[in-house]
Amino acid sequence: MKRLRVGAMVAMVGVGSMLVGCNPRPAGRPATAPVTGVVRFDGEAVAGATVSFQADGGGRSATGITDAQGRYQLSTFARGDGAVPGSYKVIVMKYSMPDDTSGGQGEYVPPQGPAPPPKHLLPEKYAAAKTSGLDATVADGPNTINFDLAR
Repeated sequence: MKRLRVGAMVAMVGVGSMLVGCNPRPAGRPATAPVTGVVRFDGEAVAGATVSFQADGGGRSATGITDAQGRYQLSTFARGDGAVPGSYKVIVMKYSMPDDTSGGQGEYVPPQGPAPPPKHLLPEKYAAAKTSGLDATVADGPNTINFDLAR
């Protein structure tokens, strides 16, 4: 009899855990679909680029950063949750930033004027939705959307 009660309790805890995990999305938040892909420029993987899906009609945007192989995974509300299904304009940006404030001496040297603007490491047209020419449609379920950028 004791074994039966313990077994029943274990089964109830398991069912309760499944019910709690069934709807991890807060009420009122739109559903998202996983979006992954690869960014290449002139045939080479682009590491450290920001990929931003900007929703047509002003909905929620989603972003991701490419890894060493050029792979990205989008996030909207939580890390890696994807994007809300719909149509998007896409931008891809990668900049170099001046990071040596030591003057080459290992000690901090205050700037002698305004910092130089960051340098685009990809063609500048890809950094704006109006000029990138990149569009994407996110559907329900997993999405793989690759971008092959050119000069």
